[in-house]
Parts: sequence; C-alpha cells; structure tokens
Amino acid sequence: MLVVDDLQWADYVFVSAMIAHKASAHEVAQHCAALGKPVLAGGPLFTTGHAAFPEIGHFVLGEAEERTVDTALSNTFGFGGHNAIAVLRRYNR
Repeated sequence: MLVVDDLQWADYVFVSAMIAHKASAHEVAQHCAALGKPVLAGGPLFTTGHAAFPEIGHFVLGEAEERTVDTALSNTFGFGGHNAIAVLRRYNR
C-alpha cells in the first residue's frame, strides 16, 4: 500500500500499469496530485487510455520498440513429460 511517507522524498513519480490496474493507477495518481507530485506514466494502460487520466501530466505512449523478427521460439513444459517446442521462421522468397 502506498503511503505519504513513500512519496515525500520523490521529485517525480513513475507509474507503469496494465489495463487490469486501472483503478489502482487512478488511486496512485490522485494521491500524487494531492501531494503536488508530478507523475510520469507509461505502459499498456496509458498507451490505450491516457485520456482517462487527466490528473497525470506526462505520458510515455507506445514505448514498445518496433523490431523485425526472423525467427521465434516458444517452449512449453507440462507435467508428466508433455513438452512442446515451436519454431517459426520468416518466409523469404
């Protein structure tokens, strides 16, 4: 639980959140606003829904880096020796 003592020394508060954290992100942002602490927010919640957070003054939106992936590997390990590996490779003509 975030308490005032956790924020007193901070010059800025950085928040990263997913959509499931919307209610608690609002709570943290409102708590910071009441203390006059500026908030910088990023993550999926803010990339898709920053307009719902007027109490936050600064956002980092779409921070995922664009990459070209030629090969991807996924390992799945199950109980009882059930294992699977999938390897996907880009098709080049």
